[in-house]
Amino acid sequence: MLTAIPPSADCFIDLSRTPHLRRLYLPGILHSRTYNPVPWIESLFSRLKSPLFLEEIEMHVVFDRGSEISPPEFNWNAWNHLDAVFTQPQMSRLRKFHLVFRSDSGDEVERLGCQFPQLEAQGILSIVSQR
Repeated sequence: MLTAIPPSADCFIDLSRTPHLRRLYLPGILHSRTYNPVPWIESLFSRLKSPLFLEEIEMHVVFDRGSEISPPEFNWNAWNHLDAVFTQPQMSRLRKFHLVFRSDSGDEVERLGCQFPQLEAQGILSIVSQR
């Protein structure tokens, strides 16, 4: 198991150097009005040229809407890019994609779930909301 640190501009993990990794756990990922973690998550898998042995990915994301009464909506469509990343041939051994998120609202499960149609079709998607 590899435990990553929360994403930042100077944080990079080269998964091509860990081809036999079976489980990846990414805790403490922040998604806010000013920061979208999807490009960082995509960058983790961008250097893959050969298949990984990765069978399970678990990510914990905190959705921070800020203190405004009516904050702007999140860009949910950005998460759709990860569906393509996790269903590429190099990820063919993936058996479970588990996304746990914290938010003050409960409507994210449906909105987020719609962004992963291929993972859903494969039956490996699990999304859980925690308040």
